[in-house]
Amino acid sequence: DYDWNDNGQLIRISGPQESREYRYSDTGRLTGVHTTAANLDIDIPYATDPAGNRLPDPELHPDSTLTAWPDNRIAEDAHY
Repeated sequence: DYDWNDNGQLIRISGPQESREYRYSDTGRLTGVHTTAANLDIDIPYATDPAGNRLPDPELHPDSTLTAWPDNRIAEDAHY
């Protein structure tokens, strides 16, 4: 199942194995994803610079030389 907020942003994907909830800033930028499954409960925050470019998480990517993700893409893309 897919749910959107009043701004048309995807806020939830629910399936039999996994559920993801997406959070957005007041300006519409993705600020985090909460994923739950049978043996998983993880919250991944996203930060942006003043221009709105998504920044790599220093805890998840400590050796990254990126100052921003190219094309503002997240680290993984998946299909449900």
